[in-house]
Amino acid sequence: MEDLKELYREDYVNKFNDSYHIQLKRIENIVENIEINPNSIVADFGCGNGLLCDVLIDKVNQYYGIDFSQEFIDLFNQRIYNKVGKEKVQLFAEDIIEFSKRFPSTFDYAFTLDFSEHIYDEQFIEIYKSIMTTLKPNGKMILHTPNGDYFIEILKNKGIMTQFPEHVAVRNLNEYQKLFNIIGFSQIKNKYLSHYTWLKYFHFLSFLPIVGKYFNARLLITIQK
Repeated sequence: MEDLKELYREDYVNKFNDSYHIQLKRIENIVENIEINPNSIVADFGCGNGLLCDVLIDKVNQYYGIDFSQEFIDLFNQRIYNKVGKEKVQLFAEDIIEFSKRFPSTFDYAFTLDFSEHIYDEQFIEIYKSIMTTLKPNGKMILHTPNGDYFIEILKNKGIMTQFPEHVAVRNLNEYQKLFNIIGFSQIKNKYLSHYTWLKYFHFLSFLPIVGKYFNARLLITIQK
């Protein structure tokens, strides 16, 4: 895991922050597909610089942001210093598993947005098992990630296109189902979403028979505890 953490230092944080407005569109598209109770307490695991917080701040009761990168948390704190609703926000520069031990049965929603593709299967099982313990009964875990069956990801997997070095495990829905079966959750719901760049204009092709599955860019998985 330490070798993965080295990928998320200052250069990565700066690059991510430079594309803030593009990334925000991605998060807005995700949230539009989720019904959220305004009294909810939510946890954002792998929160980065707080994109989800920007979208949810006026839609929830409390927001907890968790990221192992102190650089991201520092940037997040700077951004919300004078923000309306800051009193709802708590931030933690902490390992997810250690955080989860301290907050059992706490959250109505646990978000992991564009996080799971950054960890190998062994870490996935350990981390997501711990995340599920932070949910209240009937709480929901929301996972958003690139779809391994998307034609762009297939080209990357074959070496025809270049994969992001941080994306060490881009999976398809079946692979996620198997991992959650190991964790102990067999019932998962998924909605395919379009890409958030100009590639979104090809999403209509996902409705074609046979080849349509190769044009589903993103997975939006929900598991209810």
